Amino acid sequence: MKYLIDTNILIQAKNIHYRMSTFSCIWQWLQETSEVKILDAVFTEILRQDDELKDWVINLHELNPEKFLVSTDIDTQYYYGEVSEHVMANYEAGDARNNFLSPIKADAKLIAKTLALSSDNDKHCIINAETPNRSTSKPSIPNVCKHFGVNYKSFYDVLEDLNASF
Repeated sequence: MKYLIDTNILIQAKNIHYRMSTFSCIWQWLQETSEVKILDAVFTEILRQDDELKDWVINLHELNPEKFLVSTDIDTQYYYGEVSEHVMANYEAGDARNNFLSPIKADAKLIAKTLALSSDNDKHCIINAETPNRSTSKPSIPNVCKHFGVNYKSFYDVLEDLNASF
């Protein structure tokens, strides 16, 4: 199983749980593990920051470009259309829905890419910090993943799944 990491995981890790100067081993592990990938849309969201996370992801992209996946391939675009149709049909119009589907946001693209990469024999998973909600006005990655049968897990669960130890 491969994992696609959401922007919020990296930002929260840097700001709260795993500050880069204190927990460099986590950031080194993220660089080295082949199981965790970064979508181009997540990369772009991080580039909007002006901090050490931006520097880290730029350096990672230069050192390990195969760590990054594109969301512009035809399969991902097909599933992006499916995800967009679902969100438009099942969530109330407004800023939250528009934000989820925004071309500069990674959420819908992460789900689409995970769908495009997954097969019956090889399921992919999104690493995300959100929890399911019952809101019809605010789409969340877990809710939309559930509709499409896409796996999602917390970063802690992924560390355990991959037997990471520090």
